[in-house]
Amino acid sequence: MDHHCPWVNNCVGYSNYKFFVLFLFYTVVLLLYFCITGLYDFIRSWSDTLKEDRAAKFNVILCFFVCACFAVSIAPLLFFHLYLVMSNKCTLENLAAPITADGPDQKLFDRGVRGNLRQVFGRSCLLALLPVHTSEGNGASFPTSRDRDDDEWNTVPVGSGGSRNRDPEPRTSELDRDGLTSGDESEVEIFAVGELAETQPLTQTTQL
Repeated sequence: MDHHCPWVNNCVGYSNYKFFVLFLFYTVVLLLYFCITGLYDFIRSWSDTLKEDRAAKFNVILCFFVCACFAVSIAPLLFFHLYLVMSNKCTLENLAAPITADGPDQKLFDRGVRGNLRQVFGRSCLLALLPVHTSEGNGASFPTSRDRDDDEWNTVPVGSGGSRNRDPEPRTSELDRDGLTSGDESEVEIFAVGELAETQPLTQTTQL
């Protein structure tokens, strides 16, 4: 979990963090649009043009100040969460660094700016700014800065219980000494049948 937001009445975490950041981005862009488009009328409201229409003057000034105040208050929150995304930290981890066997590590999950952005917004630039789920991982385990950079974290299904501590090398058995691997049971069976064929020919056939 990243934090609980009373403004949206929901907890922000892995499943909806991208949507929360996009919500802040959309809000700031819309407020800035209102302020820019209403700036001309706001300036006119202080001139002689709108002095006779006090209702219009009050409406323009009120809307401009409301949009400007919300833009000034929400924009820092957006920049703060963009900083968290680019450093791959949640709000709680920004307050207190994760504890490892070597002590606190503030950059434990830092995969570089590009890798950190992919963790939240995905690999598609076209879908990054759209409200669709493109975040990488499964929400239960996350790659660290000590893991190798590969695509194994993108293929772990949700709820599979994947762990970041995976064996870098495939498991082998005694058959590896003869140049064969034991990754597939069918390979072991074929090898055994081959050994029998050399010592004793098969006299019976089985029906499939």
